[in-house]
Amino acid sequence: MAKSDHRRPLCAVAVCLAIAAASPAVAQIRPATVPPIRPAIAKEVFAANFRLGQPQCAPDYSRATVPVSARVLLPASMAGTAKLGYAIHVDGANSGSVTATVQRDPAGRPYFDVARTLTLRTASPETLLRLYVNGRAFGGVETVATPCRLRGVPDSRAATGQPRYPDLAPGPVVIAEYVPPMPPDPPPSWPIAPVLSLGRPFGLGSAVLIENDVRRPLELWRQTSRNCPRKSDAFVTVRFYVSIVADGISARDYFPHERTYYFLSGNPEQQRQAQGYYLDTRGGSPTPPTGERALPAGYEWAVFDRILPCTLSGIFEFRIDQANRLRERDEGNNILRMRYATVRP
Repeated sequence: MAKSDHRRPLCAVAVCLAIAAASPAVAQIRPATVPPIRPAIAKEVFAANFRLGQPQCAPDYSRATVPVSARVLLPASMAGTAKLGYAIHVDGANSGSVTATVQRDPAGRPYFDVARTLTLRTASPETLLRLYVNGRAFGGVETVATPCRLRGVPDSRAATGQPRYPDLAPGPVVIAEYVPPMPPDPPPSWPIAPVLSLGRPFGLGSAVLIENDVRRPLELWRQTSRNCPRKSDAFVTVRFYVSIVADGISARDYFPHERTYYFLSGNPEQQRQAQGYYLDTRGGSPTPPTGERALPAGYEWAVFDRILPCTLSGIFEFRIDQANRLRERDEGNNILRMRYATVRP
């Protein structure tokens, strides 16, 4: 037994050597090397997140003077910086550099506060803002809705002595809010109190949709899908706030065809109508109650309800001066059309 046990390892070694000699490929096999896993490094992303304050509109609404603010967090590498220079570029143009003091928040992170007053041209519905710190771009380009928005198109006839006609047109901001008809008693009184006073609180619900690009479809389903689970299942009542830009005239009397809907108190089967509301925020919009959103400043507003079907491909249409009572400089800009969906895609 001892001899047999002693020979087995020698035979096994001999067999292994023979296999290795007969097959060079086998001899070259090496254990696989697994590369070490490197943890992902989170990239710091910085942005100014500009906030626009109460604008002051020029008499001809060609420009807006508006305070712009932001709290800008800085990278940790700037923790030892005492002061820095920053500038805001408006539509690519430098508005001038100013000096700011670097401060520390309770967690020790460095930051500085932006506090500027900028002049914005109103020829475009959107304004592009970008922050520069110490001469270098900081964060990306941010898009804000231009306040005091008018069409901004000069009338060449004024220079030739020809009559200058007024103009009305739907503006760049459309707001939609799902508000099922409620039973007010008495009926709504907004038509006799159309101007929003800075001392009168007024706010929009947190779920309201504010769209400043009328080329995009309104995603009403974000508010209405519970009541519109399927196409042609039912209908919903949506309140629209359509901004109006005007030159030489007020929009107050030029959408009498629009209506709001409500039910009589104690009788939800009896639906009634009232004339659409007129609101004016060209002189400013009041601070809304806590948890609500402010109505954008710088416009006149047509406020009305629409009963909409449950659909994926609806067309919302609004026309100012539908009866064509007003002779205007531009008769072709009175209509607004937007696609919408009340059913979740």
